[in-house]
Amino acid sequence: SKDIADTLKKVKAIGYEHIQLSALGDIDAKELADMIHSEELHVCATHVGFDRLQDELDAVIEEHRLWGCKNIAIASMPRPYWDMEGGFSKFAEEASEVALNLQAAGMTLSYHNHHTE
Repeated sequence: SKDIADTLKKVKAIGYEHIQLSALGDIDAKELADMIHSEELHVCATHVGFDRLQDELDAVIEEHRLWGCKNIAIASMPRPYWDMEGGFSKFAEEASEVALNLQAAGMTLSYHNHHTE
């Protein structure tokens, strides 16, 4: 977590006020919130794995509330959906369900598309 704290200090020092959180590894959400707030940074968006959105949505919502972030994005569609018949439609249905639950919590869901979609 020291590396993250140092990076946030550097980001603030070069003039940024808003950040996106992505691929941070295993760090306590409250500890991260404290680091973000101590640098007076604002989390404008995050990337969250689709598995976490399906399996740990309440925890994801709570983390985002700690960080003051309302915008959650899926970085990519999980590989199993690519390989199954009707996978794109199945993913869209499941992502829509997550989006409705996030909307009820006052948050949004976005999808980071790629050239292959």
